[in-house]
Amino acid sequence: MSESTEMYLVTIGQLLESGHQEPLPLSLLAEELSINSVSANEMVHKLEERGLVTYTPYKGVFLSSEGRERTDGILRKRRLWQSFLERCLDLGADDAEALACRMEHITPDNVADRLGLFLYEDQLCPIEDFITAKGSEPLVKLQTSLDGLKLGQRGRLLEIQDAGIDSIFAAEQLAPGAELEVKAIGSNDTILLGHTQGTIHMLRQDAQQVLVEVLYD
Repeated sequence: MSESTEMYLVTIGQLLESGHQEPLPLSLLAEELSINSVSANEMVHKLEERGLVTYTPYKGVFLSSEGRERTDGILRKRRLWQSFLERCLDLGADDAEALACRMEHITPDNVADRLGLFLYEDQLCPIEDFITAKGSEPLVKLQTSLDGLKLGQRGRLLEIQDAGIDSIFAAEQLAPGAELEVKAIGSNDTILLGHTQGTIHMLRQDAQQVLVEVLYD
């Protein structure tokens, strides 16, 4: 998706966040982007062809479910970068926002996930910065290997990538979906994991083969 296309989606998303209701008039979209109505109309039709919006003549534009998902993803990247630039690099708010606006278009999803995990782990970014305004779930769920969790962090078991390690969890009757918490990290490369029925000791090298979704309090 081109940067100009993404900017149309972002503009629609920001207008909705600011309290405007769908359908959004083309005149409002054109004004916000500082373009004429003809250009706005052409781009909206291109977005509609891609299934990102629906357009009703004389009424305006609605985001489709796919368009809303794309828009949320782009805005999430902007907020993550802005938080990182302000809190980690001490940039001013205006400079951080301007640079984040550029970075949002070139950041792969997996990089955004890692950035979100970094900011959350170090308590540098409020959870709200990468959660939808309408819900309490992350826009893109953060995943990591089990050894990537810090002391006290929790994760939901997603996948065990080694059959030998799978037997460790099977012995505890733990399957994908089970919640685990890092209770202790030993000096001998071991991890103590807590679960609803007890605890498990694991080597860090084994924990690297276990994929979890990071959970939030």
